[in-house]
This record gives sequence, structure tokens and C-alpha cells, in this order.
Amino acid sequence: MKSSKLSILTCLALVLNHAYSNNNPGGSVKTTLSTRANVTNCEIVNTKHLEFSPAFYQNGIVFVTSQNEDSKKDRKIDERFFDLYYADLNPNGMPSEPWFFSPNLNSKLHEGPVSFGPDYQTIYFTRNEMKNGKAVTGNNGEVNLQIYMADKSPTDWINLRSLPFNGDDYNCAHPTLTADGNHLYFSSNMPGGYGGMDLYRSDKVNGQWGWPVNLGSAINTPGNEVFPYIHNSGTLFFSSDGHGGFGGLDLFMTNTPDKATEITNIGAPFNSEEDDLGFLLDNEGKTGYFASGRSEGEGKDDIYYFNLPNSLVPSADFNLAVVVSDAISGINIPSASVYVFDGTNEGYMENSELYDLELAPSGENGEMKMTLVRKPDDQLGEPTAYTHTDGQVLLNLQTNHNYVLYVIKPGYASKEVKYSTINHKENYDRLEIKLQPQNCVPMNGLVLNGKTGQGVPSAVITIENDCGETVEYVYTNLEGQFNFCLPKNCNYTLTSTKEGFEKGMAAVTTRDNSAALSPTIIMNPMNDMANQPVSKGAVIVLDKIYYDFDQSYIRKGAARDLDALVVLMKRYPSMKVEMVAHTDSRGTDEYNMALSQRRAKSAYNYVVNRGMDPSRINATGVGEQYPRNNCKDGVACNETEYQYNRRTEIRIVDIDEPVSFSYMDNKPEVIDRKD
Repeated sequence: MKSSKLSILTCLALVLNHAYSNNNPGGSVKTTLSTRANVTNCEIVNTKHLEFSPAFYQNGIVFVTSQNEDSKKDRKIDERFFDLYYADLNPNGMPSEPWFFSPNLNSKLHEGPVSFGPDYQTIYFTRNEMKNGKAVTGNNGEVNLQIYMADKSPTDWINLRSLPFNGDDYNCAHPTLTADGNHLYFSSNMPGGYGGMDLYRSDKVNGQWGWPVNLGSAINTPGNEVFPYIHNSGTLFFSSDGHGGFGGLDLFMTNTPDKATEITNIGAPFNSEEDDLGFLLDNEGKTGYFASGRSEGEGKDDIYYFNLPNSLVPSADFNLAVVVSDAISGINIPSASVYVFDGTNEGYMENSELYDLELAPSGENGEMKMTLVRKPDDQLGEPTAYTHTDGQVLLNLQTNHNYVLYVIKPGYASKEVKYSTINHKENYDRLEIKLQPQNCVPMNGLVLNGKTGQGVPSAVITIENDCGETVEYVYTNLEGQFNFCLPKNCNYTLTSTKEGFEKGMAAVTTRDNSAALSPTIIMNPMNDMANQPVSKGAVIVLDKIYYDFDQSYIRKGAARDLDALVVLMKRYPSMKVEMVAHTDSRGTDEYNMALSQRRAKSAYNYVVNRGMDPSRINATGVGEQYPRNNCKDGVACNETEYQYNRRTEIRIVDIDEPVSFSYMDNKPEVIDRKD
């Protein structure tokens, strides 16, 4: 069995008393939870050194590691000083290649576990006590641990400050914040505890953190309780060597952390004969991470990923009463179709099959833009429920879950609403959705290649009427489809254009007609190259991949353009692309070149992690060489102008889609008008 690393992980420099063995529990009631978890070593982030305590951030995790070979060695523990690293997560939960998280937070001493505020604009983290960049030694002769907080800025984390309950002569470490940001749990050996490290809670009152309260003898023992993690459900996970168990530090949980009468050992395969710590769980309680020193790992302590068939936290039904009403009259609407989709944290429908892709000219230097758009109402399948005669319906949802609700009723504009059951104190809520009456006729059109019979993507549809001489523009998706709602009592001319095709036209009317329209426009190609859906050499600008200044990780919810690229490449398997990442002009040429290369690599990893063949993608960075505006060296710009230049371009290197020919036996619904 490996020697315990508890002194390293809990206090770093503090030597803990191990006289309290696993045979000396702390007196609370203990059971062992039986779990059927699949556990996988996160090999790509693990080294021969220490990796532990992951926390969710952006599209990945922030974790603690001693793998930085450029850091000095702490001779007391024979390891390099701990730093914070970041790694993106692929859709299967596995982290990608890691890199430094923050220049401002990583110091010459130890940084430990982190926790983020609800809006991710505040961070709490463990660090050796420092003042003016120098270590501070307490009366015990040690450089003790304190909990610090910092604020997010456009460039990095700033305003680093120590929390008010820290002390020079004891350790405060391992912060974890409740979902509402008002309660902080942590581990400390401050005077007045039960022995070793205990768990405490501090409450925020009027914006200030109050003096901590010990969580009591049901949780704390004469041994050590460390690495707390408070889940959004209110369940507290922590590690202890004072409650008995499998050996070393074991992982425990309690659903009532502030008035615990019983704790639960979460059992194997989480717990082993070695130290098990640094637990992290997703909102639904089915997947997550922990660290362990078990012998089959890559090094001393490794991070492991797990998934479960059932939630590890208490699950409860959530009842949502939805009321659908007319936005003008206020009258409730019966028989409205209500769809309930799983939602992402950013408010999108999780199932990408529910979106179409539009690829259209952007009007700038021949560039193109991609947009993921929700599929037409008639392609969403059967609704989850219908409103009753009183315009209401009761939906049974899951707790700690994100949803997208979508409501359809003929004669009204459909409406999409983001809804989350996370952080609700009660398992019931009422939601009123107001629909705007719609005085228009839905049009679901199709543009076809007159030679192949296939849909023509990226065609521009110009819509002109004889009422007010207004002009509208829409684009066809990858299938050649387009949608628009036409005001009533007008005649319309539809003109379809695309480079390489002859112009196509159709006419429709909404005079004395309220039924949905389905026009088909035929476009004849002028050469064989026009039959390819996207031209070789085309440039698609992904300007909705947002990076913070000086960072290469992709912001949470800011990779929608890359999601669209995945859809595009799946649709056209022969397509090969080059990713070209650009920075703004701040920083030296050399630094920006290196930064752009890291950003290109980050975008490349994102797409490959979502199933794309790496041989179809080449990624490169060009630094600040090609700005899209006048924000060059020596020119002062605002953050929006700088961000405009922080982009990734997709260049179509090759595409050779096989063209199939489809001959239509029936006449089109609308006869084309000739010029």
C-alpha cells in the first residue's frame, strides 16, 4: 500500500497527526453505499506527479497539479509547487491536453482547490499565505494555507484578497460554494475544532463573509475531514480518515450538511485502500470526477472520470404549471402544443438533430457565415403535452436540470423559453408563456437544382411584395429549405440567387389565403462546380468563438460556431478544412503568434472531440497579421473592436461530394416566371 499523502494534500506544510486510524470513527452513524459506477483514468491530464480536485469551468475543468517542470520544488513534500491547470472536456466527459489556467493566480508557492461563484465572475481558491509577493510564516513555523478570492476581468483574475476568517497560525483550505453563492464550506484546523482538519461553513451577510461555524461531531472527528464539495442539490461530499472505511482518505456524503445525523461512505469503486478525494459531480448526479492514489494510476494522485446508471444525489420530481395565454387579450389558449427539450447550460436544445444549418454570404470580403437555426415547427415531432381547456398544463420535470420549452399554436408566433430547475428551493413552479397573435401566412419553401434535383444550400431568397414595396431576405439551409411568415393580403415575388446558378423565381399570394404555403423554386447550374454545395477555397468566419484576452480556452457557451462546423462536416464527408486563428494586436508579434497557435489547437480539439476525423482538419495560427478593422499596433480600440479580430477562419481546402440525379415526375407546385 502506498504511504499516505494526506499531509501533502490537506495542509501541504502542516504535518498531521495520524494517531486516529480508520478503526477510530467519529461517532456518527455510517453506512456504505453500493454503487455500480464505471471509472476511467483521465490519462491525458495525469502524470507521475499529483493531479487532484477538479472544478467545472467554461467547457472544461480547472484542477490542481504539480506537473509543471518549471516550478521550484517544495522540499518538504518532494514535489514541485502546485499550480492551477485547465483542460477542455470532450462530449464523453474526458479532458483534453491541459495548460496553465491563470498567470495572475499561479504564484511561486502552492495554489490549491478552487470554487467559482454562480456567474463564474468570482473565484475562491487555496494558497499559501503571501503578503507583497512573499510567504508569511506563522507562529507554528509554517507557511499556512488561506482561502483567497479574486474577480474576473477581460484579461485575467484580479483583486486577489484573503477572506476575513483566515489566520496566520492555522490553515483554511479547500473552498466550495453553494449554488446561490451565499454559503462557503471549507476545511480548517483553526482552534476549537474536534481535532486535525474539520469542516466549517461561512455565510455571506450584506456582502461580507461571516465567522465560520463548525459542522459538528456527526461530520467532524479527531481525524481529518478535508476536500468538501457542495453539490447543487445541497448534498455535501468530503474526504475523511476518521470515520473508518477502505483505507487512507475515504469519500463520504451527507444530504443535510448543516444538521447531519448520519453520513454515508460512498463505497467502491470510488473508495480504495489509498487516499480518495476531490469529488466533483454534474447537475444530474450521474457523472463526475474524483482523485485517487490507487496503484493502477499514472502517478501519485490521478483524476478519474465516472458515470452512473442512477443519480448519486436525492432526486425529486419537479412540477411545473405552464399557462399559455394571448399576449394582447390575456385570454388563456387551449390546445397549444408544448414541447419539452433537454437544454444546455447556455439555453440551447441539447439535441443537435433539432437544428438546421444555414451557410450564407456575410457581405464582407466574400466571407461566409454559419448559423444553427431551429428546425421548422412541423419537423419537431410530437409535442410533450397540450394545454387543457383552461390554457394550462402540468409538466413533470427533473430537479437540477436545464430545459428548453417550445410552444406552438396556429395563428400565433411560436415561442421558445429557457427554463431551469436548478437552485429551486421548492419542487413546484408556475410559468406563464404569452404568445403574440400572428397576422401572417407561414411559408416553407424549397430550392432545387434543376439538373440534379437536389436541394440548393446557401441560396439567397429575395421576397418582394406589391403592398408596401418592402423587401426581405432569407437563406436556404443545407437541404435547400427556407422559411418565412408572409403578411396577409399581398402578392409576392420570390427570387433565388446563388453564384454559379441561373436566377430562379416563383410567385405566391396571401390574398384570401391563410393556409401554409410550400413554393418550390428551380435553379439551373451554369457549370458542374455549382453542383458542389460549398465552393473549394471558400472562407467561413467563426466570430462567435469567444476567447478572453490572453487566453486560449473557449468560453462556456461560446463555441456555437464550432458546433455548426461539426454539423457541416458531418453533412459533407469529403470536406477538408484549414482552421486559421487570429488574435488582436495587443502583445508582441511573437507572443500573439504563439497564442493564435494555441487557440487554433483549442478549436481543433473541440471539433475532433466531437467525432471529426483529425486528417480532415489542419489548424494553424497567424497571430495579429490580418486584422479585420483598423485595430493595429499603436491604435487604441475598445474591447468590442479588439474582440472582432479574435476570430477563427475556416477555409475549405477540398470538397468533392458525389452528385446524385433525381428526376421529378410531377410539376412543381408553382410555375417559375421567366425574366
